[in-house]
Amino acid sequence: MYATSTVRILSRLIETFLAHHVDERLALGWQLQHMTTSGKWDVKNLKKWQNIDECSEPIAGVFRAMKTMREVDDVQNPHEFVKKFGYKALPDGVAIVIDISHESPVYDPKGLEDGGVEYHKFPTVSKLPPTADEVEHFISLIDQLRLSPRLQSSDTPDASQDAERHPVIGVHCHYGFNRTGFFIVCYLVERLKYRLQDAIEEFAMKRKPGIKHEHFVNELYVRYAVKMERRGTIVG
Repeated sequence: MYATSTVRILSRLIETFLAHHVDERLALGWQLQHMTTSGKWDVKNLKKWQNIDECSEPIAGVFRAMKTMREVDDVQNPHEFVKKFGYKALPDGVAIVIDISHESPVYDPKGLEDGGVEYHKFPTVSKLPPTADEVEHFISLIDQLRLSPRLQSSDTPDASQDAERHPVIGVHCHYGFNRTGFFIVCYLVERLKYRLQDAIEEFAMKRKPGIKHEHFVNELYVRYAVKMERRGTIVG
């Protein structure tokens, strides 16, 4: 049953079967959600957050992956983010932010909006791969937002430089790796026609080290690689 090309698919199918038909506690997502002993913003997690890069390089010319900002932080807050990574500061800076964390943000979105960056809330649950329905709605939202004047470069400080400007959409959960990577990879595959492995590698290259949770990557293979193989497409 084991083959290098199908190991991720098989692993995810086995995990899903056991969680659904034996005990939900066998799912890695359940374990990550319920077996943690620390709060979201205690000192340990705060230090971890502080050591993570604020924002990735542009991904496929459409996205930047971010971590959440904190209103009480002197450096990594909405006002400072706009100054460093906003579309008025960088030719390929962030013009729109999508916050996919489940709870209310630990920053005031008004700080983004005051700097001309649009804010959208798209809540999802941590530690669990986004559902097919969530992915469908996320893709639909991105399709709509890509038509925004901000992303068409019509709302820039110097209209003569519009041809050189490519504003992007910032996406963040807490740290900007797992849920953020999952959604972005889905969009790259479904809309930009990336091969699955190429999409995963593009995200990992721009937001090192990429998607960290193995069950997220396995789920991507279940959803996309199997379909591709059935169509006769070679999946790397």
